[in-house]
Amino acid sequence: MKRGLSLLIIICLLLSLSGCSGIYSNFRELERLLVIQTMGIDYAEEGVGISLASGAKSDGSSPVRLFSPGVSVTSAIAHILSYSQEQELFLSHTSHVVLGEEAAKNGINGYLSYICRSPNLRTDIPLYIVKGGTAQEAVMQVGDGSKGISEVLEAVRANVDERGDSKAFSASELLRNLERNGSGLICAIECSPSIQEGGTKQEGDSGSSAGTGGMESPDNAGDSDGGGEKQEQEKQALTAAAVGYGVIRGDRLCAYIDKEQAIGVGLLLNIVGISDIVVKDRYATPVTLELDQGSSVIKPVWAEDGSLEMLDIQIKAAANIAEIGGGGHFGEPDYEDYLTAQLETAVSERVSSVIQLSKTLQADFLGLGSIVEMDDAEKYRALGGDFASLLPGLTVRISVSGQIKHTNDIRDEKA
Repeated sequence: MKRGLSLLIIICLLLSLSGCSGIYSNFRELERLLVIQTMGIDYAEEGVGISLASGAKSDGSSPVRLFSPGVSVTSAIAHILSYSQEQELFLSHTSHVVLGEEAAKNGINGYLSYICRSPNLRTDIPLYIVKGGTAQEAVMQVGDGSKGISEVLEAVRANVDERGDSKAFSASELLRNLERNGSGLICAIECSPSIQEGGTKQEGDSGSSAGTGGMESPDNAGDSDGGGEKQEQEKQALTAAAVGYGVIRGDRLCAYIDKEQAIGVGLLLNIVGISDIVVKDRYATPVTLELDQGSSVIKPVWAEDGSLEMLDIQIKAAANIAEIGGGGHFGEPDYEDYLTAQLETAVSERVSSVIQLSKTLQADFLGLGSIVEMDDAEKYRALGGDFASLLPGLTVRISVSGQIKHTNDIRDEKA
């Protein structure tokens, strides 16, 4: 009994000396930490501009927003920490990374490398690109007095997860696609004025700031209008919404795919949520179809000599009728068949435009080369060269099978 007790004491001592009690070694007081949830990356003359934002605070005050340029991501973050009033930045809870358009045009390999190497960031962080804007604008200006870019992007991500016209690809997914296919997609967002009532804020109500991009001097706060009081101007709050994809070829942004085309991307990648497609019936009445089911099968067709003759793409798409002017004419023969044909045409147009863009850019962001290789690896190797270079001359046959599942009209006996 004594021998067993002595052995137990020795084991505990060894564990404590070896650092196994280090569960507390990285302990930091919560009140000393600023938990960062969104990181923005922009191209800057110095090298890079970094924007950081916390989440909404429990007391209802504005999220903290910080910005600084630097020669590297690491130096910019160090500069923010040195010149802000925050005692320590906690980056391990970062949930979103936003890239400015100019940064993506100049190449994203360095930023992806930082995400992969950083011990504080996860590679499954979703990436976004600000179409026509900067990450600094998104991080520093999106949101109202009580919430910021982090909460808005959470809503964006939930929305794109349900819809079929966009997807928030992670850093690891983009890296894998660039490695395999030479091209990839990144979710594009657009900053615009919010339509939500009460979504205004006052100048200077954007939380803390640091660095040359966000510093405000108290010396500038007086003597306007001779009253010694700072003039406060109201400006409309911005929000962010998903607007399709950015196409990354190599490591640079080369094109955008709008929300209409993005429905075709979802079908080709078998990522189908709920999307609205507006068609017209035979009386030129607009009909809104809610596409909620779909899939694709992509099959290479090989010639007798082993060359790739074409890609055969078969699409299935099913939709409900969400809205129709005048109630429709479902009692008439072939009326529903006509709408089904319109659905097939609309889907075919979206899929065709995406395929054509891939061919024009010579960018295999759909992973068609991987599908061909999986079908017959030996014949694929015999094709030689980069598959993306074969895209412009590749014949693609697209066929669509559509279905109207439900009219959503309680007066319709077939519904």
